[in-house]
Amino acid sequence: MLILNISIDLVTHHNNGLANLIIGCKMNMSLLKKNLMSYVQTEGDKADEKLLRKLLTEKMPKKDADKIINHCFSDLIKWTYDDAVFQLTEIFSFTDQECEQLLKEYDILSATTEEVIMNPAPNFNATAPRDVKDLAENLWQARKYISAAKKLISATALTPDDYDNQKAFQEAVVQRANVNFHFISITKYIDEMSEYTKGYVPPLKR
Repeated sequence: MLILNISIDLVTHHNNGLANLIIGCKMNMSLLKKNLMSYVQTEGDKADEKLLRKLLTEKMPKKDADKIINHCFSDLIKWTYDDAVFQLTEIFSFTDQECEQLLKEYDILSATTEEVIMNPAPNFNATAPRDVKDLAENLWQARKYISAAKKLISATALTPDDYDNQKAFQEAVVQRANVNFHFISITKYIDEMSEYTKGYVPPLKR
């Protein structure tokens, strides 16, 4: 059994990745990019990443897992899906698949956070149930292709030595973050639409 002895204080919170960048406010993307260019992973970030990786590799009691989550994700921030994905992938260097697994299995997102709905819920009054079923299947395929595209794009990690200078590398890091945010938006749209179709798709015949 993993026994954790974690002391959490305000200094710990301020040493926590994205908390360093957006503590006390909601930062817009352009400012976030600007800060990312000069951000260097701290020893605290590395230690937090190591703790979080235990959640992917070890079985532990829920109370111990909750200690890790509460330690690594400051309660001074209302963590939205976008924030958490950015923190895990850009600050803690998790892959997209590891990120999705953590968000699915653990309570990282703030319960009090109101997620923004991207598009109004359709009523499908003019669409036949079989067509809604086709839409649901197409969305599932699109989700799969998006996941595959993210894997392919991230398959080869470029380093500063692959660029003429550090500034060019930093710009490339910012662009990677920008692309990742677009992937997040597309994925969120697909997930919302998939959720909308659930009540309108005929159940499978047994």
